[in-house]
Amino acid sequence: MDMKTDNWSGKATRPVGLIIRQKDPNNLEMPFDQLEDFITPSELFYIRSHFSTPELDPLAYRLSISGAVRNELSLSYADIRAMPSRTCVATLECAGNSRVFMVPPVPGAQWAKPPGPISYARSIPRTKAMESNVLIAYQMNGRDLTPDHGYPLRAIVPGHYGMASVKWLTDIVATTQPFQGYWQTSDYGYWDDSEGTPVRRPLAEMKLKSQIARPRVYEMLEPNRPYTIFGAAWAGDTEVTEILISLDAGGSWVKGDFVDPISRHAWRRWKYDWITPAQPGRYTLLARARGVNQRAQPDGHNPNFGSYVIDHPLPIEVFVAAL
Repeated sequence: MDMKTDNWSGKATRPVGLIIRQKDPNNLEMPFDQLEDFITPSELFYIRSHFSTPELDPLAYRLSISGAVRNELSLSYADIRAMPSRTCVATLECAGNSRVFMVPPVPGAQWAKPPGPISYARSIPRTKAMESNVLIAYQMNGRDLTPDHGYPLRAIVPGHYGMASVKWLTDIVATTQPFQGYWQTSDYGYWDDSEGTPVRRPLAEMKLKSQIARPRVYEMLEPNRPYTIFGAAWAGDTEVTEILISLDAGGSWVKGDFVDPISRHAWRRWKYDWITPAQPGRYTLLARARGVNQRAQPDGHNPNFGSYVIDHPLPIEVFVAAL
């Protein structure tokens, strides 16, 4: 790797490929240091599955819409494809993203298995479901969904953590009472103690967050050289308006520059042009985002969220080499 050219440009230098976290079911992580374009290539989009990928025949496939509706529907894949369509740009984040940064460490992919056979089901409020950017999707990045990404159909719920964007969608049920299924509260839930007594509630909107893509953890840098620190910041139903970078483990902060304009429900890439220290040693970098309401990322993880919603600034430790 030519650090004088690659690090100056901020370009990714490692081979492209998803990180295997588990096989059967497939759980593959996007290597965040490969962040480059505003639109993530499909081959780098993370895969999170609780069950093996089903084989659904598009000719026999039906989407059922039932429950508290005037007329129940059963739609074929062709029916869905024939309807008027629209596209949206949205950032999806797994609710357990960045779990590796938790202290003390927590093992595994961190989901509990239900006691018996159970379908994956999540719910969202009707007001959210009726938003124009909430989609029943059959394509991603202009191509039909792959089986791992939910073929033939998946829900897309911009602003909510990825578990709301249900893959291999077969049933939509309207209910008059809040849904309390396993994947709604037992898993993908948190403890709300704001009124004094803890109440189990479902995870929903993504929290304000920023993350450093480059340099990588423990990357070796040359001293006193230009280096572009690069990353992205995102949120659920608010907008990211400011990015702050710390070069000394949070002792002081400087403003970074956004690469992308504000686009609701989409991340904003950012950069900071840094001159690496002349003094060799170990340095800790942090990034912190602020939203339109001036709320910033918290200093630490809220234990009420368990091993989910890791939204505090994440340390990237690097080494500056001696000449």
